[in-house]
Amino acid sequence: MRNPHDTWGQADGVRMPGEPEDQSDVGKKSGASWLKRAGRPKSPLYTILVLAAIMAAVISYTAGDPRRAISITPPWQPGEVSLLDLRNSHGELIAPWELRIDSDGSFIVFTSDQRGVGYHEHSTVSADRDTLVPNRTELTYESDRGRVKYTATYGDDRVTIQSSLPIGDEEAAIDLPDSPYFDNEQLVMVIRALPLKRGYKATLKDVITRAAMNTSITLHVVRKEKLNIPAGTFETWKVDLKGTGRTVWIATSEPYQIVKYEDRKAQTTAELVQYTPGMEPAAPVEPE
Repeated sequence: MRNPHDTWGQADGVRMPGEPEDQSDVGKKSGASWLKRAGRPKSPLYTILVLAAIMAAVISYTAGDPRRAISITPPWQPGEVSLLDLRNSHGELIAPWELRIDSDGSFIVFTSDQRGVGYHEHSTVSADRDTLVPNRTELTYESDRGRVKYTATYGDDRVTIQSSLPIGDEEAAIDLPDSPYFDNEQLVMVIRALPLKRGYKATLKDVITRAAMNTSITLHVVRKEKLNIPAGTFETWKVDLKGTGRTVWIATSEPYQIVKYEDRKAQTTAELVQYTPGMEPAAPVEPE
């Protein structure tokens, strides 16, 4: 979800989370004096402590390593609808935000819809039912500045993005990372399908259709929190999306609803108001 007042597709000056502001400063130390300190003999206890710290760092890194296999277990049924209220920093309602999941043959379709004062944003992502890897995304944004539409078609190794803008039509194609990867428009729902637990970390490969770029987002379960919201009281996992200014609270019990969503850069917060579960497909009737 984005701030509706942001510039569409603006990617200039983007610095990846954790990337140094000035590459020329990378690796700078205090010259020879630093080397002298590093070269001094260390006690056995010091060596043990250093090795323990290195092991802890390796374990922590691996938990969020993008090369690590991502376990996906979709918790929903087709027809599920979540309705959240999106509010600004003053608590004023910006728009109702509807998240819907439907079935389309062998694919699952994620729909996000916001209709606020002066704007309407609607997106659909068709994805593999089991892996949630996308095959097509459509995103439309309308405001008093005009209408913008993006259509992304995923191939085996590239995604082609066609955009219809007030200034004309454009097309772009970018290479895809190794699977699994996810479209940014479905990402908040994908988090529900992860095996969240205390201390859980993972790195998701994120394709940003509207900016024609891909990146990685590392998420971390900070702690368990009990929330009282309009839809009721929920035990949740507080999940931080590192470097993005976004946090999402996911219910700890199935079907792992999105209970709360915060975007500190946009200064918006969304809370669950109503949840309608989907219906499990009826089993085929055996002929008599």
